[in-house]
Amino acid sequence: MGLDRGEVDVILLAREVGADWALIDERLGRRIAVAMGLPVKGTLGVLLVGYRLGLLSRQAASDAVDLLAQSSVRLSERLVTWFRGQLT
Repeated sequence: MGLDRGEVDVILLAREVGADWALIDERLGRRIAVAMGLPVKGTLGVLLVGYRLGLLSRQAASDAVDLLAQSSVRLSERLVTWFRGQLT
């Protein structure tokens, strides 16, 4: 299917345990998980939920995105802009 082992494991485990979300960032993995009826969130989505629940401050959520952007994780500028706009 073109998925790496980690994505396959996430999808299988999410189905097995009836997870609230499958945490997948890669586009193909997300598409396949959704096609299988799984709710999906990416890393930024989880950070946003943490912020909205009061588990992260606006600054902590923003700092986490900055750290991700400086790492090997690829984030589109459009997605980062959207994320920052959600931190209201």
